[in-house]
Amino acid sequence: MPLTLNKKKEEFSRSYVSSVAAAAGYWVQPRDVDYDSVDITIGCPTGGGAVGFPKIDAQLKCTAGPTPTADFAFPLPVKNYRDLKPTNIAISRILIVLVVPEEINDWAICSAANLELRYSAYWVNLYGEPDTPNTSTISVTLPLANQFTCAAVEAMMDRVRNAGAP
Repeated sequence: MPLTLNKKKEEFSRSYVSSVAAAAGYWVQPRDVDYDSVDITIGCPTGGGAVGFPKIDAQLKCTAGPTPTADFAFPLPVKNYRDLKPTNIAISRILIVLVVPEEINDWAICSAANLELRYSAYWVNLYGEPDTPNTSTISVTLPLANQFTCAAVEAMMDRVRNAGAP
């Protein structure tokens, strides 16, 4: 039996983030159980810097729609929001939202020459954000400038390596 639409989005977002992180030179470890809103950990295979072997935990979300042309809002479950904003954690956490086309067959375009994963992912660090009185979801803004690219992964890991936030 094929995956449900939500499971397809979950698996595609893991694959997308893993592909970008691997191309940037980092490993990705998926979490089997998501108790604390962490789906994957991105890690550095070498030490160096103020923090040896830096890591970033990430919550992955996927939504279908047009390619964003400006910062956009994403309705994040309050539980995930609260799990991503603490300041007393050992490994920094980010939210990564992948935006895919409405038509599932357009998510990945395969040919003999290339594999194109569509559209793009964006990230935000919710560290230290205020609590919310909301009980269901909270609107989180993802900056268009925070596209999840190889260069962005490298920059995040450099900041964590130097004891900063992603």
